[in-house]
Amino acid sequence: MQNYGFIPTKDFANANKKCLKDVSDIGDSGKGRTVCLYKLWEQLIGAPTKPRDQGKGSDCVGQSTARGVDVVTAVSIVGLGLSLRFVAMASASSIYGGSRYEIGKKEHGMSLWGKGSHVPYAAEFVKRYGSLYMMKYPTIDLSVHSWAVSNNWGSSGVPDELEPEAHANGLIRDFIPINSYAEYRGAICNGNPVVFGSKFGFKGQKNRDDEGFLEPNGKWSHAMVGTAVDDSPRRPGGCIENSWGDDWVSGPKHLEQPDGSFWVDADVIEDMARKGEAVALSGINSFAQQQLNYVLL
Repeated sequence: MQNYGFIPTKDFANANKKCLKDVSDIGDSGKGRTVCLYKLWEQLIGAPTKPRDQGKGSDCVGQSTARGVDVVTAVSIVGLGLSLRFVAMASASSIYGGSRYEIGKKEHGMSLWGKGSHVPYAAEFVKRYGSLYMMKYPTIDLSVHSWAVSNNWGSSGVPDELEPEAHANGLIRDFIPINSYAEYRGAICNGNPVVFGSKFGFKGQKNRDDEGFLEPNGKWSHAMVGTAVDDSPRRPGGCIENSWGDDWVSGPKHLEQPDGSFWVDADVIEDMARKGEAVALSGINSFAQQQLNYVLL
């Protein structure tokens, strides 16, 4: 099994029963719908989506959660019309470091042996602490991603002087486990990107099929993020964004999906959620049904 930085855990650290009810209630709201949250992000930045790239690092949990934070920002500003100001993309280093140290070690007694992290701990960090932007701060330059920074903060935590900055940027108001394709579908259709941590691999595939899909093959300990759903009867599924840059996979695209991404069938989403971890991120204190101004394709 290839390990890219995801460590499974059964501790989701959130017993919000109302959210569990909400996410169940919105499951059917996505039936038959097609929603591409990445299009809201592209509208926000005025350019095609550029995939994140963890390089040879092991901060996939930070990368995927940061991408989820980006999408929540776009949903809040473009989809809901909230009066928020876009500054920059979220820093994967701050989320990775905070998930391992502030949440993992200090809150849950997590051993810092190895380099990976837990998806629920990353979600808990961005809810409680926020996240830093990819920009220059007085004490450090985060405008370009650095695995060295992620690795350092994964062992010692986000520097104390930067925690107030992260908290001020906090756009994630809540998170909740997703346990099925129906819940994934409902979450996406209501503006909530879903971070997956699983052992499902797609090894050896350099080209998407004629419809932009990949089939599971082998095992990866890896975290990625779902940002779209197409619940068409012929081939329902979700779009998964990876953090390996734009050239690890190529081939046909579906619904103008971002470079470096791939679609997976609904039954694969179901298995990834049930056998791994899937956490939806929300920019408001609810997972109830929302009316969003979507860019429809």
